[in-house]
Amino acid sequence: MSQNRSPLVVSIIVHYRTPGKCIELVNELQRIEYSNHKLVIVDNQSDEESYRLLQSSLSENMALLVRNNANNGYGGGINFGVDRVRYLQPDFFHIINCDTHVLNVTYISSLVREFAQNPTIGLIGPGVVTGDDEIQNTIMPFVSVFNALMFRYHSNCLSVIDKSPQLYQADVINGVCFMVRASAFYQAGGFEEDFFMYGEEHDLCFRLKQEGYSSFFWSGKAIYHDNGHVQQKKVFTWRDSLIRCNQVLFLLKHKTKVEAYLLSLLFICSLIIKKASGTKFPDFNLKTVIWGMLYPKAINNKVQSR
Repeated sequence: MSQNRSPLVVSIIVHYRTPGKCIELVNELQRIEYSNHKLVIVDNQSDEESYRLLQSSLSENMALLVRNNANNGYGGGINFGVDRVRYLQPDFFHIINCDTHVLNVTYISSLVREFAQNPTIGLIGPGVVTGDDEIQNTIMPFVSVFNALMFRYHSNCLSVIDKSPQLYQADVINGVCFMVRASAFYQAGGFEEDFFMYGEEHDLCFRLKQEGYSSFFWSGKAIYHDNGHVQQKKVFTWRDSLIRCNQVLFLLKHKTKVEAYLLSLLFICSLIIKKASGTKFPDFNLKTVIWGMLYPKAINNKVQSR
């Protein structure tokens, strides 16, 4: 990190078929009050109309627009963007979803200051609100059978917004928005692309911890999240499949096969009960979803090929 400049923060947005939201977020990030900030948009193989709209709306001085070779998921898109800007030698990567809005133009400066206080901090996620100024919980535990069973009871209200923001240590920070130290991201190996969507932040935070870095939640209000993917009653979508099977995938990678397959069997029992009670499976039939719980890499590949 140069002593003659502020640390370089590179914001990375992965875009897929939502050009209007992406352009709006870019305009908001242009107003961020931080002196050394660059912006990269990674188009994850959207349709030609969406991509052309981005091209025509974004000037070079606003953001670098790059097109991924394939839609290899959220983490894969981030990795692609990181590789394209490595020559800039960034100090931090600021990862933010397309469906967000900036509420606090100084939060990046605040997070940089927090990183400067402790070199073992690898990742910080800011406060997020949604709906009627409702706080979105972005603090999560690492995956385990116990945490999967008890998630609704002990992991829904951990995030807070403080008038005087402070850091709270966490296992995992939700991927909607966070900053990660570039050197730590490289050291951990970036995102694991076996996770097409959902769960990739659990895997990254776990590997950061293995490398000696900690993850934190910063309790200042920073962004608004549209959070448009509302869970429908009696409907089990491909998103629901990935959320569950990627918990199994995490355990296969970082814990034991016994724990992984115990969790998959618990999920399978739950799926059978859901089916018997009238839940619809519009994207994949029950047999395919059960297969995905046993072979989570395969269901990620199936979603990618849709």
